[in-house]
Amino acid sequence: MVAWCAWQFLDFTSRGQVIIFSIALIIATAVNTSAGIWALVKHEQVDILPRTHLERFFDVGASSDDKLLWDRMHSKLRCCGINGPEDYRSQDAIPWSCCETASSLENSSDSKGACTIHARGCYHVVINRTRSILLHIFLLALCTVLLQVCFIVCTTCYARACKDRVKRRKDIMIAAQALVQESKGMEPHNRFLNARLQSP
Repeated sequence: MVAWCAWQFLDFTSRGQVIIFSIALIIATAVNTSAGIWALVKHEQVDILPRTHLERFFDVGASSDDKLLWDRMHSKLRCCGINGPEDYRSQDAIPWSCCETASSLENSSDSKGACTIHARGCYHVVINRTRSILLHIFLLALCTVLLQVCFIVCTTCYARACKDRVKRRKDIMIAAQALVQESKGMEPHNRFLNARLQSP
């Protein structure tokens, strides 16, 4: 996207635009680097979630308005409770979202209320999923940082090449002007020599 924007909107003959583009790339690289470092740090800290806090949250959430969130998590991650279905001992019954066939029960008429309950709890599933997402964020940030560093190097080389080209063009113009002035200064001397040669 950065390369497309640069191709569409920037005129790289201007040195100022190249500098602004490089600064914008450096800022974007710094943001991506900090996001990658944050994801890596959080990836290592995910295991240190306090179980007592989660169990207190579960006791409050499983019977309140957060029940829909728990049901969605059970269905999507195929887990039940925090440590397993035994977390619902204090409740009246295990929710339908803990059933393996919860989605197919609505359409099937022959299975009357029977379901296979997810045996695993959501604690390790959520931690593994969160670690996987954070690892993907870190890898994505790393790849974008490498690409942006390549863009910065290419932009710097291009700016240096433009600067050298302008300097070379200026040197050629100065040399051409000096040659013209030198040829103008030699004109009277050449006329004198021609006159001497033509005289008998």
